[in-house]
Amino acid sequence: MIIISNEKLSQLSTKAFQHYRRSATIMAVLLLICGLCCLVYPFVMGVYISYLVGFLFCLCGLYALGSCFIFRHRGKKALLLTVIFGLVWLIMGCSLLINPVGGMISLTTLICFLFIFGGISRIAAGISLRKGSGAGWQILIGLLDLIIAALWLSSSETQTFIITTLFIGLEMLFTAWGILMMRRALPARI
Repeated sequence: MIIISNEKLSQLSTKAFQHYRRSATIMAVLLLICGLCCLVYPFVMGVYISYLVGFLFCLCGLYALGSCFIFRHRGKKALLLTVIFGLVWLIMGCSLLINPVGGMISLTTLICFLFIFGGISRIAAGISLRKGSGAGWQILIGLLDLIIAALWLSSSETQTFIITTLFIGLEMLFTAWGILMMRRALPARI
């Protein structure tokens, strides 16, 4: 949890504040190590990421199906949707565990769809707010999102796999840097 408000920050006890700083440091170091590994060994780390995501998808699917038995009296539509989503999670998880390269390519397709959707949304927001400040940046970032998605989709399977792993590694590095900068900006004591 990131606490930005000075009011909330001043309400923390010294012990909770130190625990928060320690947890943030541990998370940042882990992200830094994993991000560097993704950049140095993209193919191997891509396989590990596929296995991890597949395992988490399977857990989500089992949890969704298990919750059907607990909440079976809540309504037939909700139960049906929960079963469908649970099965989808399980199928996605098993596909990632069985074929990590193919599963990572499926995740890449999903990420590309999100880039396309985000790019179109940003361009539309920039056009609708063209007189406001930052509208040009919205359009530029939207165009960059579309270019990234096009480059990603035009790559071969191996290139797509490696690009996705490198992208995840860079995201981990930037997140680790952000957490460390936030931790550094926090005072040592309340």
